[in-house]
Amino acid sequence: MFIATVARFGAEVARRIAEFGVFARFSAATVRALIKGTGSWARWPRIAPQLYLIGTRSVPVLALIGAFIGAILAIEGYVQFRSLGQEHRLGGAISVSVVKQIGPVLAAV
Repeated sequence: MFIATVARFGAEVARRIAEFGVFARFSAATVRALIKGTGSWARWPRIAPQLYLIGTRSVPVLALIGAFIGAILAIEGYVQFRSLGQEHRLGGAISVSVVKQIGPVLAAV
């Protein structure tokens, strides 16, 4: 029983290392193609407009989601700030948390 468990563990470790190797080769090939400009998909005249369109069209969605998250933080945080007598600082704390912390995560997603 112990030997079978160790064998399964070893097989799982070997499988994960092999999968990481495949991922590393894929990543290296992608970076190499972007630097050299080889391949039909790695041409900046094709990629740049797509990046621009995706970026500009996602701003309204990000603003809407940021506003809703800010409202939820205000509702949830008001009681805590009121108990400390710091209600006037709630807006600043929410803007910092949404802009610096949650905003980049939402944009990345």
